[in-house]
Amino acid sequence: MQVTSKNIGLLPDGRYTIETNLQVRVTKSKASFIFRYQFAGRRRDLSLGSHPTVTVTAAKQEAAKCRALLARGIDPLDVRAEHRAEHARRALDFASYAEHALETIFELKHLSEATKVSWRGPMKNHILPVLRHKLVADITVQDICEVLDPLWEKKTRIASRIRGQLEAIFTLAKREGVYIGENPATWKGNLEAYFPPPARVHRREHQKAYTIEALADQLKASLRVDRPVHNAFVFGVLTATRQAEFNDAKWSEIDFEHKVWTVPPERRKDRKPEPFRVPLSDQAIALLKRITPESEYIFSGSYYNNRSVARYYVSTMVQYASGSTATMHGCRSTFRDWCAREGIDTAVAEKCLMHSLKSVQAAYQRDDLLERRRPVMQQWADAILPMSLLSDHK
Repeated sequence: MQVTSKNIGLLPDGRYTIETNLQVRVTKSKASFIFRYQFAGRRRDLSLGSHPTVTVTAAKQEAAKCRALLARGIDPLDVRAEHRAEHARRALDFASYAEHALETIFELKHLSEATKVSWRGPMKNHILPVLRHKLVADITVQDICEVLDPLWEKKTRIASRIRGQLEAIFTLAKREGVYIGENPATWKGNLEAYFPPPARVHRREHQKAYTIEALADQLKASLRVDRPVHNAFVFGVLTATRQAEFNDAKWSEIDFEHKVWTVPPERRKDRKPEPFRVPLSDQAIALLKRITPESEYIFSGSYYNNRSVARYYVSTMVQYASGSTATMHGCRSTFRDWCAREGIDTAVAEKCLMHSLKSVQAAYQRDDLLERRRPVMQQWADAILPMSLLSDHK
């Protein structure tokens, strides 16, 4: 029986052939079009929709497309699955995709825990309030401008960082097929037409540093509190290291016998592949011996599920306690100023701060100058935290 749009609604229940590979299955409730074919030795059925949403003519047209795919050695079901996956990707809202994107970027870039926190803050506070419910595929440069506009003049450095993060997210989205078109967050040839260059807007203020006297007072106060985050602060100052380097310090990294702390490569800001040795002063060793180990992390506690707490609270604690905008970076600046006043060799001072040296000092690049740094770090510790204070707070 020839199946037409006129008689399809009158057919009794059953399966009818319309043409090669194209059938219609009729039940009491509906008539469904099916493309039946063989591929790779297996029989397969592909639904083409139901009547009257899909007409007989439309079903024939779809069947012709499927036969054309088969002639090229392509399975129509694979094409259908890819189309659905593409549709699902294009239907992702930004909030859903952003979490996946951040985790992927963190893994690809091997970012430190502190840097991850610095990415998540702007995402929560500035990006998601604007883009949360927008489909990734529909986001435009105007949407990016809406994120950046309130920040560009007043908080240019933060806005510039957010723009870079968005560019990285949309680069990934393009690679994964979630976003089609030009990256809406790039600067050159794009956002530079909407905003003045960051350098013209933002006159960078140096992060405020402590005076030696203020830093010594803050260390004394921290010793009296004797909590993980305060101990982390004292240790960070004594070693003149970055928060990203000491926040997740582990007991296994400490060599008490040789008074050395070894920072693993993944926590080095300069991304060098070898670990970095930090000479520990008598004060740093005494501080560590005051701490009762509760987990593999030195600065942890049961209240924090035995995870390192330093990365979350040190900077906040520094500013709250000092009543200023001083930061851990500012503490390192205090150390560098002290080195200059004390006449410490520049290369040794830079090595203490784990800075990369200029090419003219290439010879120093191959030597970590551990033993030359050791008396410097001891002299620094004596200047800011006399051993007697640690003895008084056992």
